[in-house]
Amino acid sequence: MKIKKKKSDSLIMCVTPLQMVIAENIIRLNPKQQFDAIVTVYENNDKHKFYFERLKSVCNNALYLRKDEGVYGFVEYLKIVKESNLESKYENLYLASIDSKNFQYFISRDKKAKVYTFDDGTANIISNSLYYSNIKPSFFRRKLLSILGVKYYMQDIKKKSLMHYTIYKDVPNIVSNTKSISLYKKEAVKKGAEKTKQVNIYLGQPLQEIDSHLDNEYILKLIEKLNIDVYYPHPREKNIPTGNFSIVDSDLIFEDYIVDFLQKDNDTHINIYSFTSSALLNLSSIKDLNLIYIHNEYLYDRFEYFYTFAKNNFNIHSLKID
Repeated sequence: MKIKKKKSDSLIMCVTPLQMVIAENIIRLNPKQQFDAIVTVYENNDKHKFYFERLKSVCNNALYLRKDEGVYGFVEYLKIVKESNLESKYENLYLASIDSKNFQYFISRDKKAKVYTFDDGTANIISNSLYYSNIKPSFFRRKLLSILGVKYYMQDIKKKSLMHYTIYKDVPNIVSNTKSISLYKKEAVKKGAEKTKQVNIYLGQPLQEIDSHLDNEYILKLIEKLNIDVYYPHPREKNIPTGNFSIVDSDLIFEDYIVDFLQKDNDTHINIYSFTSSALLNLSSIKDLNLIYIHNEYLYDRFEYFYTFAKNNFNIHSLKID
């Protein structure tokens, strides 16, 4: 027998820990609404579970699913949704990943619901991303998805969205009507006294997914050159190099880790280095941080638009390394 809590009029849909943090903020901004949440993850790890439990605590009902690919996976997803405690209809729908057919299903199902979008990451502000395209599934796939209940796609959702919640203030977004929100409370980051200490932090990324030459040997040379003190790994990094630096093991996403660091040790000057992580953009409003993107010739040629975008819109400069 299902045990239901009070009736919910709003559903918020997430994929990543960052989206779940933004979702918590949206829920706090709408205290008159009762929220359910659905989280579909590509990778089932401790960070996702940690942030799901946080999001769950501010919702009436919450569903956590690992995303399975293909038609069979989607059919299983629909079965679980229908058997869950989620409502059969909602008045308000909030989502970030507008390309997800798992979420497009709810937009298609609750046609009269008010739709609100929020940041997926940088996909909604970088104009050459998928979210700015007019791509739709093939005719055959649209017919199949229609049978399964999906009839609205990215362009439809952008048109339906009444407002877009964003952490990127004064930056054009996929929806023109935006509301700026912060990842953290301003009082959470207090200005410290004189900066008497310094720490160099490297934010890792799964670089070998980009190029096999960007291996541990390459990263170790980079770390030595930049005098890195702290290595914060990416969840998809398979092999973390070891050396004369500390490796962070935390359930917190990088943004929360840095805010927590500043709260505990606000007399330290922090330099943060990464290749293309959007986390640096997310932290750019914290004035006490020195944020630097790094690249070699290959990476700059491949991601020149991103580095230029970060410089022009967030004043984050890049450093060439050999």
